Amino acid sequence: MLRIGITVLFVALEVLISTTSEVSLPDLHFSLGQKIRHECGLWAGNDSLLESCCKMAGKLDLHADDASLVIIKALWVKLKEENRLNIIERLES
Repeated sequence: MLRIGITVLFVALEVLISTTSEVSLPDLHFSLGQKIRHECGLWAGNDSLLESCCKMAGKLDLHADDASLVIIKALWVKLKEENRLNIIERLES
């Protein structure tokens, strides 16, 4: 039962990110962004993740808030590339 609940949660998160427009991604700052910052250790000195986010953003330094947005955007791009929502829509029809 727990596995099903977690799967549903991940699908809901994928739907949320996939259906958000690129310009609206910063709106996820206080929800998903905060979770990423805490769970991924962006506030606690996860220097390797911060460094990766800097490289992705093409910057020398990033605040944890900005790094979480880099991660959200990377998830958004990946989901758009995979076109997973289109697959779900086709299964429902």
